[in-house]
Amino acid sequence: MIKSVYETIRNSPLWENSILIITYDEHGGLFE
Repeated sequence: MIKSVYETIRNSPLWENSILIITYDEHGGLFE
């Protein structure tokens, strides 16, 4: 899924003015 989103943005004319931020949070535990 991340790859398809990246490729869609990368092929867009707005690519030069775009940012893609990917965050990851483990399941469970306390907020850090």
